[in-house]
Amino acid sequence: MEKPYPLIVDFLTTRFPRISRQQWIDRINGGLVFFENGKKITTESLCSPLTILLYYRTADKEISIPFKEKIIYMDDNILAVNKPHFLPVMPAGKYINENLLTRLKDKTGNNDIVPVNRIDRETSGIVLFSLNKRTRGLYQSLFMKAKVKKTYYAITESNIDYKGEALNNHLIESRIVAGDPWFTMKQEKGIINARTIINKITEKNDRILFKIRPLTGKKHQIRIHLSSIRCKIINDRLYPRLLPEQSPDFKHPLLLQSKILKFFDPVTGKNHEFVSPDQLRIFL
Repeated sequence: MEKPYPLIVDFLTTRFPRISRQQWIDRINGGLVFFENGKKITTESLCSPLTILLYYRTADKEISIPFKEKIIYMDDNILAVNKPHFLPVMPAGKYINENLLTRLKDKTGNNDIVPVNRIDRETSGIVLFSLNKRTRGLYQSLFMKAKVKKTYYAITESNIDYKGEALNNHLIESRIVAGDPWFTMKQEKGIINARTIINKITEKNDRILFKIRPLTGKKHQIRIHLSSIRCKIINDRLYPRLLPEQSPDFKHPLLLQSKILKFFDPVTGKNHEFVSPDQLRIFL
């Protein structure tokens, strides 16, 4: 008799093609894949609609991030935290335990924490988290509807053709899509989906300090837009040219910071303005 649903191992193999079927079999047999209720999955388990799977990853040599996050605001619904450079917001790749979400769950004892916005692992600054399932959608919609004013700072090389007022409230817009390799993004012709306003604050010693307001939230948007006008962010290993992978160089962080998140709180009615207390390492 034909099975009504595919095997979970087959679904996982199709959904995550970079991982072989045998690897998934080994992980299932090793007790690392569960149903939401905690029941272990076997190689004969079926994948029915709306099935929620839990996978407990392991890492042989996880890199320790020697920098600490700082909670700057917390109420019953949200938590605003200042994230250090190099620390991922969520578990990903080689960073299973060394990530901001896991640290905050351990620190607060709240396992319902979910990030409302995200920034790159290499970027420092403000990240907002939801603490309450009942109000989570209200805060997520603020970002989806562009009702959060985001301000970033970046330090770049000054290899540009623009002069003076040309970089005052200068709008950069383009279409950004997934690139190759998979963890990068690229620009292509088509309908614009990414907009960024940049302001040159100062320039010295072949470096420029920018104040940046992204109007949209595409992955790597600021890094791509600045490199598109030949302003490479200092210590950027992805743009404009992908450099070979190496261990994190903690002495040379990406000089990009999520400085301010400003919005009207749909639950409390407060006007929030969360500001990173850190000074971007400026070599001007």
